[in-house]
Amino acid sequence: MRWIQQNSSGTCCDNWGVDNINVYSAMPGMTYLWNTGDTTLDLTVAGTVDSLYTVEVYDSTNTLLCTDSVYLEMSSASFDLGIQAVSQTIVQQGQLGAILFDAYNMGCPDQSGEIVIKLDSLLSFVSSNPVPASVTSDSIVYNYSSLYENGPHFIINMNVLTSQSAVTGDLTHVDAYITPITGDANPLDNTKNYIFPVLASYDPNDKRVYPVGDCDIGYVPNDQLMTYTIRFQNTGTANAINVRLRDEIDPNLDPSTLRVVASSDNFYLDWVTPTTLDFKFDDIQLPPQSQGDFESMGYIVFEIEQAQGLPHGTAFTNQVDIYFDYNPPITTNQVLNTVTDGSHAPVGDTLFVNEISSYDWNGQTYTSSGVYVQTFPQPDGCDSTAILSLTLESDVSLDELKDSPLVMYPNPAKDHLVVKGKQNGILRFLNPAGAIVLEEKITGDALVRFEHLSSGVYLVEIESEGKLYREKLIIQK
Repeated sequence: MRWIQQNSSGTCCDNWGVDNINVYSAMPGMTYLWNTGDTTLDLTVAGTVDSLYTVEVYDSTNTLLCTDSVYLEMSSASFDLGIQAVSQTIVQQGQLGAILFDAYNMGCPDQSGEIVIKLDSLLSFVSSNPVPASVTSDSIVYNYSSLYENGPHFIINMNVLTSQSAVTGDLTHVDAYITPITGDANPLDNTKNYIFPVLASYDPNDKRVYPVGDCDIGYVPNDQLMTYTIRFQNTGTANAINVRLRDEIDPNLDPSTLRVVASSDNFYLDWVTPTTLDFKFDDIQLPPQSQGDFESMGYIVFEIEQAQGLPHGTAFTNQVDIYFDYNPPITTNQVLNTVTDGSHAPVGDTLFVNEISSYDWNGQTYTSSGVYVQTFPQPDGCDSTAILSLTLESDVSLDELKDSPLVMYPNPAKDHLVVKGKQNGILRFLNPAGAIVLEEKITGDALVRFEHLSSGVYLVEIESEGKLYREKLIIQK
């Protein structure tokens, strides 16, 4: 039994937009049952939603002979741009690493525009293929043209240098944007905000999810579209002829909404069952790692929706078995996400306390002025953190905390803060751990920018004319 398409779907996307399906068989007297309820040989597909279609074939005695399926991706009449950071190796301090970006258009109309990559302060741009249109301290910009569905993607292989001040486990932020956004069928996937750890080593065969979600169990809302990336690399000594990726779709994900958005090579998607799929890279001839990291790597990226109406606390996972030719499978890591109604958010606050000689806080006695932090662990990893800003009158190392005559706004802030009060001194931002994350001299009224700081509660400290002023600041991106 095989699928055939009799009519053309159009000049743009003939092999994606299917408007009729036939089941071909040489045996007469068969009847057919589609999952849509149709019982004819021909199935005409109408609509715009990507869907999986299955058919059962029966003989004249009503005995089931076989079952087959086909997954149809429907083209959008509008352009639908997206970008993914598919692969990254952010290595140890002072070493070169690499990031691969894949930009695409899942809609029919050709589109041209601009791609902007913003790197963390711990990363610096070294080079890329293709060469960017411009590079500044803030952004790397590329111009692309003529992206269309089922056409070539715009691939960026970028080399970056990790700062000598970075240590293993540090988190680096990388943002990617593709424009235009106005008129895009799904503008939400035009922007991606990634967090990559600094690694001592990495596994080139893995599974990743975007967004990662909050806390240890990856909290995401139920309406969040999930994007999964499977990476594989030939670490052998000869070409891998065929590669197969087997993915078991979690019951809390909706397989009928799955859409492949990017791949390194041509592949065939085989739905083994309605929830089991094989990405088959037949005759890929993937070179070994000795011929280059990017040359020996491959990937597939797909989007999928959660099942509707999942309650708070529902977990869903994903992992993959990777088969290189006839070798035993490599099982990737498992990614975990959990549905949230918003009630998971960790609680944090800053206490400003004046005492004479000591202060007791949660069973701990503090006998000197300073900034102290206590963490209250939670089983899901959403630990609550509180900051104590303590000034003791008996501590001569600091002036008595004064009522601040300063005015700071906005609060909450996004990327800047205005400080007014005609003061001259040193301004510091302290994170919940009490570490200084920003320090600069200010003279008179000041505008302080902090695009690199993530959302959270910070302590703003100004040392001016022998006095110390402190205020709590909330940053919301």
